[in-house]
This record gives sequence, C-alpha cells and structure tokens, in this order.
Amino acid sequence: MVDLAGGRERVIAVEAAAVLQVLEAGPQSRRERRPFSPEEVAAQAFLLEVDAVDASHHPSPMQFDERSDQRGEPQQVVGAAGTVEFDAGFDHACVRRATGRVSCWGRNEHAQLGDTTLTNRPTPVDAVGVTDAVEISAGRIHTCARRPTGGVVCWGYNSAGQLGTGSGSPFIVYAPVAVMGLTDAAEIFAGDDTSCARSAAGVVTCWGDNGLGERGNGLLGGSVAPSPVLLP
Repeated sequence: MVDLAGGRERVIAVEAAAVLQVLEAGPQSRRERRPFSPEEVAAQAFLLEVDAVDASHHPSPMQFDERSDQRGEPQQVVGAAGTVEFDAGFDHACVRRATGRVSCWGRNEHAQLGDTTLTNRPTPVDAVGVTDAVEISAGRIHTCARRPTGGVVCWGYNSAGQLGTGSGSPFIVYAPVAVMGLTDAAEIFAGDDTSCARSAAGVVTCWGDNGLGERGNGLLGGSVAPSPVLLP
C-alpha cells in the first residue's frame, strides 16, 4: 500500500501494484491525520487522511438511499489498473492513470464523473478530453484536474462558482472546462463549494463560494472568480 484517501463513507487504499481497494468506513467516521505503524512506514512513508462530511451541515444534493451492499472488508475497484493518484469526493471517487487519463466512479447526478452523462457508475469511466492530467482533486459534487501547462480544468455542479468559469449561477458542466485565468498552477484542491490552486511561486488562488470567507481574500461573498488568498 502506498497511499490512502477517504470520502463520506469510505476509505480507499492504493497498493504498490496500483490496485485500488475500498473499505466502507461508516457515516460516523471522523477526520484524522496519523502515521501508520513502523512496519508500514518502513515500506513506504504515507499518511492516512479520511475525509468525513457531516450530512447535517453538508447535505447531499440527492436523498441517499439505504444500501444493502455495504462491505466491511476491502473490495478491489474494477478497471483501475495503472493508477498513480486518486481522490474521493462526497459520493464519487477518481483516479489518475500513468497515461494522464482521469477515471471516476460513483454518484453522477451532477456530472461530477465527467463522462458527459448523469448516470451513476459502479466502475471507473473516463473524464472526457482529459488525457494529460498531472494531478486530480475531487470535491463534494465537482472534480478538477491540473494539466502540465499549469492550467486547471473542472467539471460537475457549479453551485457557487467552484468550477472557475466566472459565473456563480448554479448549472451543470458535463465535461471539463478550463478555470479562467489560471496558467501556472502547481497544486490544486477541490473543496465543498470552493476550489483553490497554488502556483510555483507560492501564490494561492481560490474561486467559488465565499459566504464564510473561505477564499481568504478578506471579503465575505463577492465575485466567485479566481482571486488570490491574502497570506500574511
């Protein structure tokens, strides 16, 4: 195992052979960040990051159904060979392949899988038009990918401008679109309704929801277009 990430009700593990496994963690899981045992660290240093979302504060865009197929042990994800990176959103997960392709699976009511449909997928499907990704990040109901040129593309639900189109109106983007004005991203993060990128020079830019000041630009609300974080 060389990496881990988590979503609302699951933990995902990548083995050294680039095989993905999923472990259901339950809705009461909490966010933690801890080192693994000395034996695991000796093989490969890594951290466990389990993202758990409190449904009472972050309701799903759709009513969740009770599922009868929950598993208490790891299950191999079908069709995820060649994975070099992955991330888990609210109810979807994505992998980046060594070839630069991005594949996602899970809920797709808001096109967060990027395959131009609204069909839920139990196995990975490719995000249309993304063949050169060097990093991915899965948000609540959107997904972003960084390209080697420093550009960033996002897709899914633009509930508060988190896709970076410059519009704060809610609408669905079925296939990846470029984030306006970003050409030098070195790292990206897709959050709840806000997305951010760090440049090689250390400038952090965020876009999307700013109702609680989460974009760090010194304002509450305002434009949803990308703007720099006012770092001390």
